[in-house]
Amino acid sequence: MSSVASECAFITGGRILDPFRSSLTPKCVQCLICVQAWLRQEIKPICVEESLEFLEKIELEMANSGRSSSIVDL
Repeated sequence: MSSVASECAFITGGRILDPFRSSLTPKCVQCLICVQAWLRQEIKPICVEESLEFLEKIELEMANSGRSSSIVDL
């Protein structure tokens, strides 16, 4: 078992993980890289009012065109 600084452990640029250098499975490495991307992602606020207005507009258009709505009340 070896220890490395956390800054180095998750830097993906220029590093190659192979069976001799890592005991992580490919699936585990893929998961870690995805989590890293999610954590670094910019957080954007969600405007519920705009989304609700958009969905209500679609529902009205579908009702006026004679098609049944696929939106289900929970």
